[in-house]
Amino acid sequence: MTKKLSYHLKGVLLGACNCDWGCPCNFEVAPSYGFCEGGYVWHVQKGRCDGVSLAGLIFGWFGHAPGPIHLGNITSLLCVDESPSDSVRHEKR
Repeated sequence: MTKKLSYHLKGVLLGACNCDWGCPCNFEVAPSYGFCEGGYVWHVQKGRCDGVSLAGLIFGWFGHAPGPIHLGNITSLLCVDESPSDSVRHEKR
Protein backbone atom coordinates (compact mmCIF):
# COMPACT_ATOMS: atom_id res chain seq x y z
CA MET A 1 0.00 0.00 0.00
CA THR A 2 1.22 3.51 -0.82
CA LYS A 3 2.14 5.73 2.12
CA LYS A 4 -0.05 8.84 2.44
CA LEU A 5 2.03 12.03 2.17
CA SER A 6 1.12 14.84 4.58
CA TYR A 7 1.91 18.36 3.36
CA HIS A 8 0.77 21.99 3.50
CA LEU A 9 2.28 24.81 1.41
CA LYS A 10 1.56 28.54 1.45
CA GLY A 11 3.31 30.90 -0.92
CA VAL A 12 3.42 32.36 -4.40
CA LEU A 13 2.73 30.38 -7.59
CA LEU A 14 3.44 31.46 -11.17
CA GLY A 15 2.27 29.26 -14.03
CA ALA A 16 1.96 29.47 -17.80
CA CYS A 17 1.41 27.19 -20.78
CA ASN A 18 1.12 27.33 -24.56
CA CYS A 19 -2.70 27.08 -24.56
CA ASP A 20 -5.20 29.88 -25.06
CA TRP A 21 -6.16 31.95 -22.00
CA GLY A 22 -7.93 29.79 -19.41
CA CYS A 23 -6.08 26.62 -20.42
CA PRO A 24 -8.59 23.99 -21.56
CA CYS A 25 -6.50 21.33 -19.81
CA ASN A 26 -7.89 22.65 -16.50
CA PHE A 27 -11.29 21.39 -17.66
CA GLU A 28 -10.15 18.04 -19.15
CA VAL A 29 -10.50 19.37 -22.69
CA ALA A 30 -7.94 18.97 -25.49
CA PRO A 31 -5.15 21.57 -25.48
CA SER A 32 -5.55 24.58 -27.79
CA TYR A 33 -2.81 23.48 -30.20
CA GLY A 34 -2.90 19.68 -29.82
CA PHE A 35 -0.17 19.41 -27.17
CA CYS A 36 0.41 20.94 -23.75
CA GLU A 37 3.67 22.56 -22.74
CA GLY A 38 4.17 24.76 -19.70
CA GLY A 39 5.37 25.07 -16.17
CA TYR A 40 4.91 26.30 -12.64
CA VAL A 41 7.32 28.03 -10.26
CA TRP A 42 6.55 28.02 -6.54
CA HIS A 43 8.05 30.12 -3.74
CA VAL A 44 7.07 28.46 -0.47
CA GLN A 45 6.70 31.08 2.25
CA LYS A 46 5.43 28.64 4.88
CA GLY A 47 4.97 24.91 4.72
CA ARG A 48 5.90 21.39 5.67
CA CYS A 49 6.04 18.01 3.99
CA ASP A 50 5.91 14.99 6.30
CA GLY A 51 7.18 17.16 9.15
CA VAL A 52 10.06 18.73 7.19
CA SER A 53 9.96 22.53 6.92
CA LEU A 54 9.98 23.81 3.33
CA ALA A 55 9.79 27.53 4.22
CA GLY A 56 11.81 29.61 1.75
CA LEU A 57 12.09 26.82 -0.83
CA ILE A 58 11.76 27.74 -4.51
CA PHE A 59 11.10 25.04 -7.07
CA GLY A 60 9.76 24.69 -10.58
CA TRP A 61 7.98 21.98 -12.55
CA PHE A 62 8.02 22.06 -16.35
CA GLY A 63 6.31 19.59 -18.63
CA HIS A 64 5.30 18.54 -22.14
CA ALA A 65 2.33 16.32 -22.97
CA PRO A 66 1.67 15.19 -26.56
CA GLY A 67 -2.08 15.55 -25.91
CA PRO A 68 -4.44 16.35 -23.04
CA ILE A 69 -2.59 16.24 -19.72
CA HIS A 70 -5.36 14.23 -18.05
CA LEU A 71 -4.44 11.36 -20.42
CA GLY A 72 -0.89 11.28 -19.05
CA ASN A 73 2.29 10.53 -21.00
CA ILE A 74 3.89 13.73 -19.65
CA THR A 75 7.63 14.33 -19.86
CA SER A 76 8.63 16.67 -17.06
CA LEU A 77 11.51 18.31 -15.24
CA LEU A 78 11.59 19.28 -11.55
CA CYS A 79 14.08 21.99 -10.56
CA VAL A 80 14.79 22.77 -6.89
CA ASP A 81 16.92 25.68 -5.73
CA GLU A 82 20.13 25.09 -3.79
CA SER A 83 19.07 26.88 -0.60
CA PRO A 84 17.68 23.92 1.42
CA SER A 85 20.00 22.28 3.89
CA ASP A 86 21.39 18.83 3.13
CA SER A 87 18.95 17.32 5.63
CA VAL A 88 15.96 18.74 3.71
CA ARG A 89 17.31 17.70 0.30
CA HIS A 90 18.08 14.16 1.43
CA GLU A 91 15.12 13.57 3.74
CA LYS A 92 14.00 9.96 3.42
CA ARG A 93 10.29 9.49 2.78
